[in-house]
Amino acid sequence: MTPHGPDGRRLFVLTGESGAGKTTRCRALARTARAVGLRVGGITALEQAGPDGAERWVEDMGSGERRLLARQAPPGAIAAGEPRWELGEVALAWVSDILSGACPTDLLLVDEVGPVELLHRRGSLRGVERALAGHYRMAVVVVRPWLVPRFLQLFPTPEARVVGIREPWNSRLAETPASSGTRLRVVRIAPPATGE
Repeated sequence: MTPHGPDGRRLFVLTGESGAGKTTRCRALARTARAVGLRVGGITALEQAGPDGAERWVEDMGSGERRLLARQAPPGAIAAGEPRWELGEVALAWVSDILSGACPTDLLLVDEVGPVELLHRRGSLRGVERALAGHYRMAVVVVRPWLVPRFLQLFPTPEARVVGIREPWNSRLAETPASSGTRLRVVRIAPPATGE
């Protein structure tokens, strides 16, 4: 049974280790929601190789616009206890603005809420707060496993359900016919009622 908030909202905290497929699942969920005519808002992150190392990009799920959020710091520049990503303050402000204006929507994606927001109370935290206070039917918020308790402390929501991912995304599994004996659970989101 899926927990619902008093207004029918659903909040899922998606968690798993790096490479488990959290972002891939968020993007697949967005494609599925759009395919049935639902509104999608929020952001997803993409990590890719850049000329000087790994880069983390963020995509506005409403417009499709992408911006560089962070670059991985060179190994020699990382001191013990220091972040391994060099974050762009302008991009963080943009993410906060996107999240602040993401609602109303049917599906809200927040990929991800990390240490900058949850431990240092900076970054895009204001946007996360506004988005989760907004009107949505379902929200999926990506949080690293070790930060889930902190997220639940800062956002004490009775309808929150933590969903852990243990295996990398298998695109062939998503395309497996039901007759193959593979059991897949599909979460359906009802289309918005007229007048909403």
